[in-house]
Amino acid sequence: MNPNRLPLVFSLDRDHPLDTLEAILAIARRGNVHLTRLQVERTEVAMELGADDPDLLSLFSARLHNVIGIYDIRLSESFTFSPQETLALC
Repeated sequence: MNPNRLPLVFSLDRDHPLDTLEAILAIARRGNVHLTRLQVERTEVAMELGADDPDLLSLFSARLHNVIGIYDIRLSESFTFSPQETLALC
């Protein structure tokens, strides 16, 4: 796995999924972590993040565990994005 990439899969709370996703993206933005791919289906989210410094990704991951409304956070080394369902940002 590329140390400058962080592929994640997680679930969002059903009550406020967009608010939670917005908070996650704000944490990434403030931490100089950029979103490279995003896939959302109902409350399931798959995203790939990147950073120039791998330590920024470690810090983002630690902060992610403090977000209320996010569950079952896991790394996904084998995660592949379907071209039809993916919003490519890079």
